Amino acid sequence: LNEFCERFAGSPEFRKTLRDEISDWMLRRRKDVLPNLKGKQRQTVPVILSQTERDEYNQIMRSDQHRFARLGALRQLLERVKVRILADLMAELDVDDKVILFCEYQESVATLREHCLKLGVGCVTLVGSDSPKKRQKAIDAFQQDPDCRVFIGTRSAAGTGYNLTAANYVFFLGLPWTPGLQDQAEDRAYRNGQLRMVVVKIPLAEDTIDQQLWQMLMDKRALASDLIDPEAEESSKKALAEIL
Repeated sequence: LNEFCERFAGSPEFRKTLRDEISDWMLRRRKDVLPNLKGKQRQTVPVILSQTERDEYNQIMRSDQHRFARLGALRQLLERVKVRILADLMAELDVDDKVILFCEYQESVATLREHCLKLGVGCVTLVGSDSPKKRQKAIDAFQQDPDCRVFIGTRSAAGTGYNLTAANYVFFLGLPWTPGLQDQAEDRAYRNGQLRMVVVKIPLAEDTIDQQLWQMLMDKRALASDLIDPEAEESSKKALAEIL
């Protein structure tokens, strides 16, 4: 590992060396070569903590828990905070829109289901403990029943392997650790068979670790783009310059 870091880490020139060495045997498959897809758009949504929520957040920050336990507690708290904005997010949708809600914690799935039922919105859930039969029943209901508008699942259980193209919205109440995991989850909706633009909404609690994690994901995404597809980053910069 030390030798690898010395050769390839730390500068764009080192990353170019790595890119050159792996280019002969790496094949990248891109979604933009699928002409039927209408595109995918990411939007962040600011969330302001109430004073009570801020006090609880600060209390966890000051606790003497191990740092990983403290981090987990903060992430769980922020997922609970974001549950309360569900009604506002749902109010923005048209009657024929469907949405996938991804959580990092199973407790959030149960809470979101209760909120959907209170709002009178049809929903299904999928978590890791569900049997294959129960999972398929939830997927079929979401895909086929127009009254079933919300699919709620933990990202670890529902974020790979399933076709959920009935959804044209994807919400993340918690963020994964890598862009690849995020892309995999988003692509339950953004895949062959999707006939609409897919909108991904990411609520971010202001002045919390949410913003740091989101920045980390963007940095990792930029690094991967620089390593695997540097032309894509340059193309994006040119497109932005033209808009400005």
